[in-house]
Amino acid sequence: MPTDSGDATRLEMVHVLFMDVVGYTRLPLDRQDECIEELQALVRTTATFRRADAEGTLLSHPSGDGMALAFFTDPSAPVRCALEIATEIRGRGAIELRMGVHSGLILRGEDINRTPNVRGPAINMANRVMDCGDAGHILVSRSTGDMLRELSQWSDVLIDLGDVEVKHGQSVGVYNLVDGSLGNPTTPSRVRTGAPTPAAAEPARPGMRVSDSAHVVAIGSADVRPPSDLLDRLEDVAHGDPSYRDAESHGAALTARFGDDLLLVFFHGLVAAARCGLDIHAAARAAGLGSLRVGVDTGSIDEVGGGSTSSAPCGRLMDAAQAVMTAGVAGQVTLSEAAAEAIRQDESWNPALDAIATPRATDGQHLYRLWDASMTPTSQSVVVRNAPTGTKVALLYRRNAHPDEELLALLEERLTDVGHSVFIDRHLTVGIQWAREIEQQIRTSDVVVTLLSAASVRSEMLEYEIRVAHEAAGSADGGPRILPVRVNYDGALPRPMASILDPLQQFFWTGEPDNARMLDEIADAITGDPPAGDLADVATPVGGAVPVDSKLYVVRPTDDLFHRAVARQDSIVLVKGTRQMGKTSLLARGLQQARDSGTHALFTDLQAFSVAQVASPEEFFLALGYSLAEQMDLDVFPEERWTDRLGPGVNFERYLRRVVLVEAEHVLWAIDEVDRMFVTEYASEVFGLFRSWHNKRALDPSGPWSRLTLAIAYATEAHLFITGDYSAPGLR
Repeated sequence: MPTDSGDATRLEMVHVLFMDVVGYTRLPLDRQDECIEELQALVRTTATFRRADAEGTLLSHPSGDGMALAFFTDPSAPVRCALEIATEIRGRGAIELRMGVHSGLILRGEDINRTPNVRGPAINMANRVMDCGDAGHILVSRSTGDMLRELSQWSDVLIDLGDVEVKHGQSVGVYNLVDGSLGNPTTPSRVRTGAPTPAAAEPARPGMRVSDSAHVVAIGSADVRPPSDLLDRLEDVAHGDPSYRDAESHGAALTARFGDDLLLVFFHGLVAAARCGLDIHAAARAAGLGSLRVGVDTGSIDEVGGGSTSSAPCGRLMDAAQAVMTAGVAGQVTLSEAAAEAIRQDESWNPALDAIATPRATDGQHLYRLWDASMTPTSQSVVVRNAPTGTKVALLYRRNAHPDEELLALLEERLTDVGHSVFIDRHLTVGIQWAREIEQQIRTSDVVVTLLSAASVRSEMLEYEIRVAHEAAGSADGGPRILPVRVNYDGALPRPMASILDPLQQFFWTGEPDNARMLDEIADAITGDPPAGDLADVATPVGGAVPVDSKLYVVRPTDDLFHRAVARQDSIVLVKGTRQMGKTSLLARGLQQARDSGTHALFTDLQAFSVAQVASPEEFFLALGYSLAEQMDLDVFPEERWTDRLGPGVNFERYLRRVVLVEAEHVLWAIDEVDRMFVTEYASEVFGLFRSWHNKRALDPSGPWSRLTLAIAYATEAHLFITGDYSAPGLR
């Protein structure tokens, strides 16, 4: 019989509401945190949340772009909460959500910070149920829905959608919850088992035979909150387009809706399909329908009829066109490699086909941007105007800020006229592909010109781009030179920007009379020698910590919090951040601060420990003890105070208390690369010991633990490879 492991981890039945924000990754970075804060505030206003929270029958679990609410009451609690959230959203016209509900087993326990937490199959399944829905859907797993349907309150509002295949080939039965105007009554796109048939969208002629090829134009909004009637209006635009109207009159075109996207299927004439995509894109922009993505793909089919399914060629082609559209960027028409090659071979039309700057692959194919007279270059997401020779210049600015954009246009025109290659980020959405493209373009530029105005200096996007340029400038290869231009702004720069830009030569523009002078100065600076104060002569090898006195170190607002904690001699200070973002450099500055104040400074890099030294808690704690003994030049080594009657953690604590701490008035012990411990079986023993020292300081203020400050640094990516029951420490 299994032994009772105590209350630290308990298996329980729970009812989970999982939700995320639709279009979250399309939001600018400075809006993502605001969006999550708005969602959290909205959820807290619901009666079910407040009641369960007050009763202690609720645990909340953040999930990046949403959250999971675990109710330990009855299966109707998450459903009631979902309807209350939907009501609040409808009343506020706020963010768009999709929600999933499932009841099952979880493990209730604590994370490394001793914060109550949950994990287990119920959380995962609620997430997968939610993933089956589109914006506005409230989906309920069949097991939970069957329980709810025993009550008359719920039996009429749960619509059985059948079985849906989710992750790892698993199938789950799903109900769609629709209560009056709450919820989304449409069938989720992922739940539909077949491709849209002519009968489901635009009627086709009975028994229609089609040619051996088909061409699909997928159209979707790139806006976070597109107009509610967008698809209706797009269909009106499509039916008025000459290319579509002509094909439709011959029974060779139809429209269909997949989720939030409109699909146009042409059964002859790829050129007609591509022209239609361009025309609709231009017409929608002129009609104020927001920013669109348009994708075009081509393939072979035999027949389209009422029996088509997603496994049929037509269904695969529709999926492929949507994938091309999604991989493209807002404000552009994107073609698959096959469609681009076919258009090149058609002599009847010669549009511009540009390979996307950083190729995005869909099933291994490169994608191409399509535009002609109906799409000016400024409507594209990313514009790279290449010259055969000359310097590559990246222009960084804040979008939708004035007069920044007017000045940007002047710079672009002047620099391209003199033969330079100009890169401008005119993105409308963000994401991994966008970030990679921006970094690549900035890092490979020779010069980066950044426009600083009262509006732009508050932009986290611009700060990010400046930081990328700064890191590239400090690389061994030299990287780009940075030319800051103050746009009618002479105020102090925010601290992160100031540490990078203040040492550099700056240019000033106060109005139109300065246009000619400023353009000449920038052009001369690009072609001339690096200005005084440039960082090229102080570059250090890329990667790793930088010296304490390095001019390349970027001071951030959190640095001040760290230094104040060190000055207060706090018990534990946690430093987290992504890799190569300066955690070790910050620890070095804290250690120097401690030395300057007379504190004994110790440093342990767990990355330097061998495999044998972390193989067991005994070896690990001995290695820690030797690290401290060597740095303090102690005569007493850990093994001399070790006893087999005590555990390794207790032995190490005795050595620290009786030997290390008696040798110094105060010790700052900085431990780097702590995330290496997260995958060990004894991680909880290590972090539990660290926390116990914090508690002992409070219980015995005059004891030795008041003379110890731990500064622990770890990478935020560490959660990706945690395999045990531990989570990374939170930021303090």
